[in-house]
Amino acid sequence: MKATWKTWAFAMMAAAGMLPLGCSGSVVEIGAQPPGCPKAAPKAGTTCSAAVSGCTYAEGPCTVELSCEAKDGAWQSQTKSCSPTAKECSAGQDGDVCAVIGESCGESPGPCLGGFFNTCGDDHHWHTSSGTGGDDCCPLNGACPGSPPSEGAPCDACFGPPSCHYDNACGGTTTATCGGMDAVWHVLVNDCPPPPPPDFCTSNTTPDTCATDPSCRWLTPGCGDNPIWAPGCFTATDCGPGTCGPSQACQAYSYDPCFQKKCDACSATASLCVGFL
Repeated sequence: MKATWKTWAFAMMAAAGMLPLGCSGSVVEIGAQPPGCPKAAPKAGTTCSAAVSGCTYAEGPCTVELSCEAKDGAWQSQTKSCSPTAKECSAGQDGDVCAVIGESCGESPGPCLGGFFNTCGDDHHWHTSSGTGGDDCCPLNGACPGSPPSEGAPCDACFGPPSCHYDNACGGTTTATCGGMDAVWHVLVNDCPPPPPPDFCTSNTTPDTCATDPSCRWLTPGCGDNPIWAPGCFTATDCGPGTCGPSQACQAYSYDPCFQKKCDACSATASLCVGFL
């Protein structure tokens, strides 16, 4: 009689939905689903064909809602809640719960593999990595090239030298600096006098005689950076890209625009061709 009563009670509880339901896998359905929702949770980003929304599933410690829009043709996922509460990326430590799979933050590993980096894994937990890179990884003490590099040539911005110096054929200095963000060489030629001006300007040895020829101009050192080295009569036209001869570069010099004039300025810029090794 007792066995019969137990059998009847068990059947009644099952019919009323009071018995726990079995499940398999880490992803299970949450409650009643809208029509068209798959029984098992689809993976976000996979293809779908019929429009449906509000499909709710348990995904590890989080509850997610998936929807399909026929025009997109792929499942879209939105995290609704997590237990325990998900941590923000910048505050999350390794193993903490995270809301959005694939979210990441921190310093990009880059060529030096340095800094803190957080990634939300498929298990909805933060996976943290940290390196000993950064400045310690970029000593910038590599050897300089044997000859001056070309402007814009690639350089090693992490391990290469920050700058290199070379003597010019004209007795000046060529400085090559390795850029940080663009990782290319920037070349500057310093202290080189320009090649001799044309004979018609050279023959004008005073400001007055130089002023009589509109193809020439008299320049004296200015107060700005890289002043012209000595007063003299030079061609009136500034040089530009491609206008200088072989082994020359177009460089800017400071000159006094108010020489023998009633004005207060002490520096203007003249571009002259200079020797380049």
